Amino acid sequence: MDRIQDYGDGRLSPEERAAMEKDPSLTAEVDAFAEYRRVVSAVGQSEFVPLSRLEDKLATLARPTRKPKWGWLMVPAAAAAAFAVTLFVVRPPASPPVVAAADPMELERGAPVAEMDKPEFSLARGMVKQTAGFEVPDLDLRSKGGTLASVRIGKNWAAFDYTMDKERISLAVSPDDTPLRNNKGVVEMKGHKFMMGKGIGWKHGNLAYYLKGGSTLDLRKFMACTICCMCEGKVVLGTQQSVLVAMR
Repeated sequence: MDRIQDYGDGRLSPEERAAMEKDPSLTAEVDAFAEYRRVVSAVGQSEFVPLSRLEDKLATLARPTRKPKWGWLMVPAAAAAAFAVTLFVVRPPASPPVVAAADPMELERGAPVAEMDKPEFSLARGMVKQTAGFEVPDLDLRSKGGTLASVRIGKNWAAFDYTMDKERISLAVSPDDTPLRNNKGVVEMKGHKFMMGKGIGWKHGNLAYYLKGGSTLDLRKFMACTICCMCEGKVVLGTQQSVLVAMR
């Protein structure tokens, strides 16, 4: 076995190689080893090799001899078979397809880059400007019965999570109004467009607002509080009545 391995690896001198090739008792093993190396090389260079083909090919290499010495071939053959199975089964998975959000209200595309638990709204506004690069109006709804529970900030959006009447309601703000422009569920009321779906969305100035969560009644109340708060901050968007009519 050692001499056959040395022969295949090229470690023998030219004289020793010539002597082995002329030895009738070793000719069969030398030829079989050369064929084995060729098969393994073909497996390594092939993208897809059925295991049955490899087994059939390896089976043809063995033949009964006066003094069988094929035990050395079984370990490399098993390695070649395992390598073929790896090529056949273990392949890198394809990249998952990009799936659009089922609801255009789902603005949060990916994990937030910053989060605040139990935040102060003034601090949250500063973090949004620093992290996301845009300013949001004063939407502190504490005077309207809303409690700011957390803030999530992405690369192009910020979501303010409020609690009102034991309901969790999220108000997302973003310069991206693509969901508004591409959504078919847009209604117009008194000159203002509102996107209706699992929540409600609208645009004012350079920002789009997406409100979702809670029951219809809680969402309507929260929307009214949001509009009132924006009006108090000198941001005028229709009237409370027009918003409530649009949500019916």
